[in-house]
Amino acid sequence: MGCGASAFRQPKDELTPLTIVPQDSEADDADAEVPRDIRDFYVLGEVLGSGAFGQVRSATLIEEPAECRAVKVLEKDGTTSRSDLDLEIDLLGQLEHENIICFCEFFEDVHFLYVVTERCAGGEVFEKILELKRFTEANAALMGKQMLAAIEYIHQKRIAHRDIKAENFLLAEPTIHSKVKMIDFGMACRVEEGQFMTELCGSPHYVAPELIGRRYTELVDVWAFGVLLYLLMYGEYPYDAKEPREIMIKVLTMKIRWQKRVVLSEMCLGLLTRLLQHDSEQRFSAREAAKHPWFDCEGAVQIPKEVLRSAHRREDHLFQEGCGS
Repeated sequence: MGCGASAFRQPKDELTPLTIVPQDSEADDADAEVPRDIRDFYVLGEVLGSGAFGQVRSATLIEEPAECRAVKVLEKDGTTSRSDLDLEIDLLGQLEHENIICFCEFFEDVHFLYVVTERCAGGEVFEKILELKRFTEANAALMGKQMLAAIEYIHQKRIAHRDIKAENFLLAEPTIHSKVKMIDFGMACRVEEGQFMTELCGSPHYVAPELIGRRYTELVDVWAFGVLLYLLMYGEYPYDAKEPREIMIKVLTMKIRWQKRVVLSEMCLGLLTRLLQHDSEQRFSAREAAKHPWFDCEGAVQIPKEVLRSAHRREDHLFQEGCGS
């Protein structure tokens, strides 16, 4: 979903060994549980988004038509393996946080896999950036505080997301100041304290320096969050180019440009500097960042009320159309 930089994942070097599975007897087949058909429980509606992974569609419960949910539909022969999806579902099922998407249930048929979650009617944060161009410090702090709460929570659970970006946060309601929800744990993994990861994955604009060809920790999520905050307030990425390779070369070799056309407070710049430290040992952890006073600052210029009212009217109209389809 979204129009921003798409995620990538380095292919694994080794093939999984072939495993010979004994055939089940007819008696075993008779005892096997028949997969549930999603259409017995939901009416699938409009397409909310699509990408290499498949598509996300709206869905309403047959027994409770007023209950709107979202369904990620994945082709079985697509880019997502069943083992990867099982891990994502397992992780989501263990997480319970107001700023993380709520997993509902899972379905499977001959051709597709279906992951049902709560419906977030406000769309992607990335779409809001495209609409508003940039956020004021106060509005970025309000949104960023929620994002960081989700990151801190999963890190406490010893989980690294590894694909933090604007497209992977949704607004729960069709208002700009609504609750923010983290989504898409397709690249997430468990990481014990002191353990390092080496797999190259994520989205090029958000990749931390140490993630490129070196071992790394969950602090890559903090770097990516810093990139996201920078994008919210400056309206552009700290490192940008046409090709992913060019972006990563810039990340490794160039200092971040602090734009002069947008004036940020010293407190804000101080936070961004600690989030976007090339040396991960000097970088804030999610817990340290969450304590920064900037997230509780008041008095910064808000988005003009007439802009908010206009945006809310458009979103309310689209939301009503979506649930009515």
